[in-house]
Amino acid sequence: MEASPRLNRVLIATRDAEVAISWKSRAALLHAAARLPTGSGIRAAFEAVGASRPVELTTAQKAGLLAAIKELASRSPREYECSPDLLGLRYALVTDLRTSHQP
Repeated sequence: MEASPRLNRVLIATRDAEVAISWKSRAALLHAAARLPTGSGIRAAFEAVGASRPVELTTAQKAGLLAAIKELASRSPREYECSPDLLGLRYALVTDLRTSHQP
């Protein structure tokens, strides 16, 4: 019996959407975020929800997650290009952060 697709992904809430990423991408992001000042808060937010509901992050944590995606891209561009879920999350975070800074 195969696991439910819902259990193979995690949702991240942004201002306009919920973005799904794989558990593999989640693990890579949390590893990259661990060295950031917001890393422990990001990890706590992800661990608090598991796969049950969308991860809700503060503006600072969203910026940290975006930095983690950039870190992953700088380490392995080919692998990053193959992760459409990370590209979608990156786009959603950039859009979210731009709109949250507008008056």
